[in-house]
Amino acid sequence: MVFKDRDARRRLNSATHLPVALELVRQLAVEWLSLTSVAVERLMKRDACSKPQAEAKVKAQMRLKLKKDRSQIVIDNSGDKHHCEQQVQQLVRQLQGKYKWLGVATSPVVFVGVVWLLLRVLRLSSA
Repeated sequence: MVFKDRDARRRLNSATHLPVALELVRQLAVEWLSLTSVAVERLMKRDACSKPQAEAKVKAQMRLKLKKDRSQIVIDNSGDKHHCEQQVQQLVRQLQGKYKWLGVATSPVVFVGVVWLLLRVLRLSSA
C-alpha cells in the first residue's frame, strides 16, 4: 500500500498531482466560459449589441461568485423557465413563512404583486 510506504506515496503524488490540477483548471475554465457565454448571448439579445460590446459589459460587472456571496436571496436563472418559476414559488413560500407574523406576505394582493414583480424582473434579466 502506498499509504504505508512514503517513497511510493511520493511517486504516486508526483505522477497524479499535475494531471489532477490540470483537469481541475480545465473544468473551471469550461464552467466559467459557459457562464460567460450565456451572459454574453443574453446581453446581445436583450440590448441588440455586438459580441465585443456584450463581452465588455460582462467583464465590467462584479464577478458572479462575489454577487452570490453578498446576496441574501439568489435565484438561478441559468436553467429553463420552469426551473426559475419553481425557485420563485419556493422563495415566496419561504417569505410567507418567515414574515407571516406581519400579516403582509399572506395578503393575496401582496402575494400576487410580489410574484408578478419577481417574474417581471426575471423576464427582463433573461431577455
